[in-house]
Amino acid sequence: MCAIARNERDYLLEWVAYHRLAGFDGIHVYDNVSDDGTSELLAALDAAGVVHRTHWPRKEGIPPQRHAYQHFLENHAGRYDWVLVCDLDEFVVPRTGTVKDFIRRGTERDPAVTAYALPWLVFGSGGQEEKTPGLVIERFTNCAERPGPSVKTLFRSDAVLAMRTHIADLMWGRYADNRHQRPQWSDRMPIDLVDAEDGEVLVHHYFTKSRAEWVERRKLPKADRATVSHRHLAMYDRYERLPREETRAAVMADRVRAEVRQLEEVVRRLPGRRLDPVVLTVSRDGVIGTVDGLEPGQDCAVRVVIDDVVERVVGCDRVVDGRPAFFVVGKWNEVPTKRVRVSVVGGRRAVKAVSDARRDPREVLETVQRALPGAEEKILTLGLELARTEEGADQLAKTLSATFEKFPWYGALLEGLTALHRGDSRGRDVLVDAAGRWPEGMRQLAEKLTEKDVQYALGLLDRHGLCTTTLAGPPTTA
Repeated sequence: MCAIARNERDYLLEWVAYHRLAGFDGIHVYDNVSDDGTSELLAALDAAGVVHRTHWPRKEGIPPQRHAYQHFLENHAGRYDWVLVCDLDEFVVPRTGTVKDFIRRGTERDPAVTAYALPWLVFGSGGQEEKTPGLVIERFTNCAERPGPSVKTLFRSDAVLAMRTHIADLMWGRYADNRHQRPQWSDRMPIDLVDAEDGEVLVHHYFTKSRAEWVERRKLPKADRATVSHRHLAMYDRYERLPREETRAAVMADRVRAEVRQLEEVVRRLPGRRLDPVVLTVSRDGVIGTVDGLEPGQDCAVRVVIDDVVERVVGCDRVVDGRPAFFVVGKWNEVPTKRVRVSVVGGRRAVKAVSDARRDPREVLETVQRALPGAEEKILTLGLELARTEEGADQLAKTLSATFEKFPWYGALLEGLTALHRGDSRGRDVLVDAAGRWPEGMRQLAEKLTEKDVQYALGLLDRHGLCTTTLAGPPTTA
């Protein structure tokens, strides 16, 4: 089974549990960048071997749903004899037995069949206004009087050229319907059936759920559109009261609940369950952090999502402040590293963080000096950012504590500037001395001050009879 999902945290375990019981050996979910805990739960289920998860961000001009289906066909479908693609509000419901039993009966009747058109039976809210506890399959039993024309396709993996949202393009073989008969397709809409019946298998489509759930759901863009498109609120009213009560899936509720409890226990036993990430710094250099609860010598997998597009899964193979740490390179990604979402694979929560450029520079400098005392280039950059303004220079003077062993001229520049800011004329001597001891290093710093337009620092130098030319050349006297 293959599906694409976004923000399905409250429904995911039920959907997975149900379809494991319905006879599906493998479940592949393409995660369309969820932010409600779905991604973390999917990553945990993937780590436990329950599902196969693929990070799948929306790309401009490409419908993520069909793109995901094609990726699945090219990379995973060949592991299985038969495949079905559907959504997380759809449940495949055999009248008897499992999906495997339906396929076996079909192939015995006609081996030439390579795809089955399984009709939708659309369920509405039954008048329910609010979201209530319980399984979807037992909360909602009010449905259309008969199956509609729309279908989902169960197909042989070796017979399909491409997968559309509802039907497959076959290379060989033919379609049958859920009665093992040749389907009658609509000439107006050739992806629809004209004679859909209950048959042996239906796809229960829990389209609206309650009004509150529909309101929340309509905020998400449709996955089958290349551009962002939302459902209309008025559509809900069409499905509020439907004429039929159907409990074929609901009778599975006890078994599904038991399977959900087993999945919850599997996730609970994952080692990452008790671990929480701590993000220290986010910049174009990369994302650096530690993991609370992880002891020295231990490791875990950390998932870092950059701007909802790039995903990296890394280990804690660095050491920061004596603790295991993770690092993800920020350069050369598809998007700039402006915001991240970080979680431990198997963990319960994700933390969000923004680029250091959008945080308090003093706070960032304090963190970097404490946790990354050897990151001299980064400390210099943060120091110069503060030195752009008088207020920032005041914060720099109170915060700077780093020791620059590799690049001592970095320390001399920041020390000299902070001394001048405090009104200490010895700062001039520090800078002049540094220009004599490390002329090339100070020349590069002088160029950096000008290129980055560190205005307050440049003003300090000017007021004390110094300039970038002075720093770059032989020392002069006032």
